[in-house]
Parts: sequence; structure tokens; C-alpha cells
Amino acid sequence: MNEISIDDLLGNAQAAMLAAVELYNKPKFHYRDEVVVILVVNAWGLILKASLMKRSLSIFYPQRGNEPLRTLSWQDALKRLGQDLPKSMGADEVGENLRMLHKYRNEVEHYYAQRDFRVVLYQLLQTSVVNFSDLLETDFGMRFADEIDLRLLPLAISPPLDPVSYLKREVDGQGEGNAQVHTFLTELQAAVGRSAPDGGTGRIMTVFDVHLRSCKKLESADFVIAVGNSEESPSLSPERTLDPNKTHPFRQKDLLVRLAPILGNDFNSYTFQAVAWKHRLKSDLKYCWKSDTGTEIRYSPTAEAFIKRLSDDDIAAAIEAYKAHQAANRKSAACPKPSKSKPSPATAPA
Repeated sequence: MNEISIDDLLGNAQAAMLAAVELYNKPKFHYRDEVVVILVVNAWGLILKASLMKRSLSIFYPQRGNEPLRTLSWQDALKRLGQDLPKSMGADEVGENLRMLHKYRNEVEHYYAQRDFRVVLYQLLQTSVVNFSDLLETDFGMRFADEIDLRLLPLAISPPLDPVSYLKREVDGQGEGNAQVHTFLTELQAAVGRSAPDGGTGRIMTVFDVHLRSCKKLESADFVIAVGNSEESPSLSPERTLDPNKTHPFRQKDLLVRLAPILGNDFNSYTFQAVAWKHRLKSDLKYCWKSDTGTEIRYSPTAEAFIKRLSDDDIAAAIEAYKAHQAANRKSAACPKPSKSKPSPATAPA
């Protein structure tokens, strides 16, 4: 039997999730929801096993006699991973999200005539993709967003269904959904209710409202969009968030306080600067926001999660590299290169 490697599991996990995103965004695909759910759940099974292997935990069930080894289901993989799941994610909430998707997959025939139910499935799927992306980055230092070359036009013939209105109508028994829809939404409501006291509902289901709005005054926009036109294709990309107090709430000293219980008091401002330089945190808006004048620098919760998962060896390597960088800068400043001045007309060759 060939050995299973972490790289194989991670590669296939990302491939499955990338295929799910690609298929979901096809303009016309009849079996869209069913196939995407299968791919998403499969991607989770693979990444959970990779997380287990990273911690030197078995991904197999106990072998019975001469039967071939069987790898864990996603349910048992998540259970075995348990509290080892990164602290920024709740195993129970991530599990509830996957359980609802798994329930849909097993009972999919009951939803064939329920077209409006797709709005619920979209919220669950989108949340699952975000959870997957966060686990991939916090556990393996890999960004799922880097695999996606976004060239999507959010256009449609009919207006999208409002998810909040739909959920309220169906849960209250005033909608047109069948018994299976009502049962599904009742279970989902109960799952969200169990997690609400801990604030972990965002890992189960989040209502995403994606829209573009033309604003004469930039102050009223959610974010600024840059429209680039190239020979290859037009692109849309977020240029600037307008509320760093929400997206990047931490100053350096705030992060040092939050990191101290995990990394110890030896993780000081110099160590922080070394890590930030080594991993280029300050040049990535996902981690760091700078004011236009550069006088104010703020960091995001994602930056905190990134630093928390660094090993002692990672931090030591960052410090050594940063020291070498500073020494090279000092040497360059002490021995400036001679300027290349043009010869004066009196000594210029004829």
C-alpha cells in the first residue's frame, strides 16, 4: 500500500474545493447544488485528515483481521481532531455546518421541487468555504484565495431571494416548503441557537450579501472598487476598506498582550518586527492596514492567528534573518557606493 502524504491530502482537498467554487459559479449547471455539496464535504474530509497527520494522529480506523485499512469519515476525523482544531475555529460549529450539508446530500431528492431552498444552501456552502480557507491558512500557512483568479460578473436576470425573509417565512410555517424543508430549517435553527451564547454561529451559517453599488460619495460605500481593463479581461478588485477599526482592530502593543499567553513574554516588540518583516505581514492588507500618511498601523485577527501558529523554530529563524538584514543595511549605510558623476567638459575625451 502506498503511503498517504500530507501534501497529497492538501492538494486534493484544495482541488476539490476549487472545483466546487468553479462549478457553483457556472452560468448554467443543472446538477449544481448536489455536485458542489459532495465536493465541499469531500474537501473537508481530506483537509481534516491532513490536520490529523500534521499532529501525528492516525487517519485510519482500527484494522479488523485481513480487511483493508479504512480512512476516517469526516465526522470521525473532526471528532478525533477535537480541541486540536485551531482556537480561532470551533469544532462544534464547523461540525454543525458540515452536518447540515451532509444531511442535504443524503436527502437531496426531497428538495428537487424547492427552488427557493437554494438560498439556504448557498449560505451554508459559502460559510463552509470560508471555514476551509481559514483552516488551510491557520494550520498550514496556505491561502486558498491565491488559487482563485477571480473573473466573475455578478449579473443575473432575476433579483436574488432575500435569505432572511425566506428563513423567517419557512421556519414560521408560512412558506411553501415541504416537511423535509421545515425539518431541515428547524434543525439548523436549533444548531445556531446552541452556538449563539458562545458567538460561534458565524462558523455554521452566515448571510452573505454580495452587491455592487454606485456611490457618488465614497464615504457611503462599503468598499472602493477598482475597475481595470486589460486586453485579457476586465477585473474587479477591492482597493480600500473604509473601516479599519473593524477589520484591523489591533495595534502592535495590543497583539503583544494577546500573544503573550501563548508565545510568552519573550515575544516582544523586536520579535514582532522580525516576524512581520520575515513574513511580509505589513505589505498584505489581509494582515496589516496603514493610514495614507503611514503614521498609523493596525493589524487584523488573521495576523494574530498567523503568528500564533508559528513554531519556536519559525520565530528564531525570523529573528536571525531580521538581524542579518539590519546588519546589511548598517554596512551599506556606512560604506555608500561612489556616485557615478559625468566627466567635466574640460576632461571629457574628444
